[in-house]
Amino acid sequence: MRRSVCIASAFAALFLAYGCSARGPILAGEAPFVHVVLFKVKAEPKDAAVAQLVDDIRTVLAPLPTVKGLWVGAPAPTATRPIVDANYDVGLMLLFEDQQGLQAYLDHPAHAEFAKRHDTGNEVRVFDFTR
Repeated sequence: MRRSVCIASAFAALFLAYGCSARGPILAGEAPFVHVVLFKVKAEPKDAAVAQLVDDIRTVLAPLPTVKGLWVGAPAPTATRPIVDANYDVGLMLLFEDQQGLQAYLDHPAHAEFAKRHDTGNEVRVFDFTR
């Protein structure tokens, strides 16, 4: 549990410090609902599956209307610290105005297609939090 909280907090800190989005940086007070997804890719060849996942995140999910900010990347090279859980291949953090924005995102047909393509066969962990 503690590691999960640390992971979600680390993603939030990274995004707030270095946030990126198709719409430009988001300030901490602009989108208080955070959705973190960690993917452990099972498909082979793994490099190609990771590249396709990241590309789909950027092209399919980032443009969805309620997404206010998005950060996607690989585990940072901090896994040498015992508390760091780097047991994932792709980390995704999205910012929304509120829980309704997240729900609209989850209900969007493009998200449903993305989930169908990438959630099946991969290990997926999800963390939602708000301030």
